[in-house]
Amino acid sequence: MKNKLAKTIRAISVPPIVVTIMAVALFLLKITTLTETLFLFLFLGFIPFLSYPLSFILKKKSRDEVRKLAFIFSIISYTLGLFYSLFIDLSIELEIIYLTYFLSVLILTFINKVIKVKASGHMTSITGPLLISIYLIGFKSIFITLALYILVFWSSLYLKRHTKREMILGTLTVLISFLLANIIYMF
Repeated sequence: MKNKLAKTIRAISVPPIVVTIMAVALFLLKITTLTETLFLFLFLGFIPFLSYPLSFILKKKSRDEVRKLAFIFSIISYTLGLFYSLFIDLSIELEIIYLTYFLSVLILTFINKVIKVKASGHMTSITGPLLISIYLIGFKSIFITLALYILVFWSSLYLKRHTKREMILGTLTVLISFLLANIIYMF
């Protein structure tokens, strides 16, 4: 029973699904327009999601191969999203979201490829939308966001997909990216 629950949590908390839920929530709360929501979905959800069916087509079997392809798609897509946000008249909040995602994938790539430490992209993917919901909606969303964070953290530990250190690094990646994005937009 616990194993099925942990696998289900991991499956529904992959980055493209989590960001899609965030984009829909922002639209339903009237924080974004339909067009802004569609572009958030495109750049932060849909294009990165394409790495999963492509990895199947290319017969990428190992987690490392699938993960590498997901990183490549995320780097490309988040870069396109950042350029989109810079050239379209968006709110500062949306620009901060795009910049946070862009910085997060750069930092994750640096940690994973240069420092050679496996930081959890899964924890980055859940922390980003949770942090953004607190930022845009306020602390009234903290209980649900904290509960979701704990569930994803637990499932990763239970399934032995990441160590505590790797998950904390993934979490810190978003916190640092979000802080840097806010500092950049303050000036």
